[in-house]
Amino acid sequence: MVVLRLVDVARFFMHGYTTRNLKGHLVVAVQVIGIIVVLWAIGGWSYLPVVMVGSILNAAIAAGVGQLAVDLNGLIRSKWKDFFVAFPLHPLEFAIGFSIGASSLRFVGALSLAVLLVAMMNLTVLEIFYLTIIMVSTWLMMVSLGFYIGLRFRDPLSVMRVSEVAGLLLTFLSPVFFPLDVVPVPLRIVALASPSTPAAVLMRNSIGVRDGLDILPIHGYMLLHLVYLVLFTVLSVRYARWTEE
Repeated sequence: MVVLRLVDVARFFMHGYTTRNLKGHLVVAVQVIGIIVVLWAIGGWSYLPVVMVGSILNAAIAAGVGQLAVDLNGLIRSKWKDFFVAFPLHPLEFAIGFSIGASSLRFVGALSLAVLLVAMMNLTVLEIFYLTIIMVSTWLMMVSLGFYIGLRFRDPLSVMRVSEVAGLLLTFLSPVFFPLDVVPVPLRIVALASPSTPAAVLMRNSIGVRDGLDILPIHGYMLLHLVYLVLFTVLSVRYARWTEE
C-alpha cells in the first residue's frame, strides 16, 4: 500500500514536470551539453570522464537545491498543500514521491551519462554498484538540502536567491567539473568544506579516475559524505511541517 501511494504521488508530479515548460528543460540540456563540450575541448579526451561526472553531480544539485527548493516553497504557499493534507498520506511518503517526480527529467540526463560512463570506462559490476550508491546518496543529500531551503525560507524571493547562491557554490566554485588537486593549495580546505566535494571525489574514484588529496584517505571522503547526508536530512526533517502550526 505504501509503495502504491509513493508511485501515485511520483507519477502525479512526474506528469506535471514532463508536460510543463519543456522549452526550459531543453535549454538546461543544451547548457549541460555546452559545458561538457567546452571543458572537453580544453582538457581533451582524458578529461571527458571528469566532466561527465561533474554533469551527473550538477543534475543532482539542480534537481534538489535548484528546482525542488523553489517548487516546494510554491507548493506550500498554494492550495495544493491542502489537497495533499486531505489524503491519508504520511509526510515522508509525500516527500519521497514529490522528490522523485520533481527530479524525473534530471534522472534521464544523469542516467544517460552514467550509462555512457559505464561503457567508456568498462566498469566492473562492483564499480557500477559503488557508482550507483554514490549517485543515489548524493541525490538524497541534495534533495534534503533543497527541502531545507524550501521549508526554512518562507519568502519565495529569498528561496530563489539562496537556491541560486547555493547552486553556484556547490557546482562551479567546488571541484565538481575539475579534480580537487587542481585547486590552489590555500583554497583546498575551503573546497573540502563543500558538500559536493566528497561526492565528486568518490564518484571519480569509483570509475577509476584517481582524485583527492593525500592528506585525506578515501575513507575520510566517505565519512564527510555521510556526515553531510545525515546533516541535511536532519535539517529537512527539523523544519518539515505537514500542517500549519
